[in-house]
Amino acid sequence: MQASLPDSKVEKATAVLAANGKSFAFAGKLLDTATLFACARLYRFCRYVDDVADEATDPVKAARQLASIKHDLVRQKSHDPLVSDFILLARDYALDVAVVNELLDGIASDLGHVLVQSDAELLRYCYRVAGTVGVLMCNIFNVRSPAALAHAIDLGIAMQ
Repeated sequence: MQASLPDSKVEKATAVLAANGKSFAFAGKLLDTATLFACARLYRFCRYVDDVADEATDPVKAARQLASIKHDLVRQKSHDPLVSDFILLARDYALDVAVVNELLDGIASDLGHVLVQSDAELLRYCYRVAGTVGVLMCNIFNVRSPAALAHAIDLGIAMQ
């Protein structure tokens, strides 16, 4: 969606990917610069919101922060630069806010003591925290096939 990107912006976005998602960064070598930049921005947002839960010392405060991010996505405005960047990415690639909300709900479920009671609960959790990312990636790659979406979800679940 962006024809020419400043090298510094690409480097900044891909730095998080390179530091935390080495296998994803390696796969990124196969992408054109604009697609890699979009993937890196999505990864950076996902890493950011996951860290809100994973690094939380106060689960109530973290839950409020995730709720605030959801609110920002609905109103399409945020004071948080990472969320603001994601809002632009979501606009550029028509990312479905409902899918992002599923991701945030899955991440929020990590804030308490988690005891999975059934295979269905495990699948739901894996869909929320990883299958949703597959759906979002399909938008970035401009893939609309229902079969491809199903495979992207399955791949996300399997990777989780």
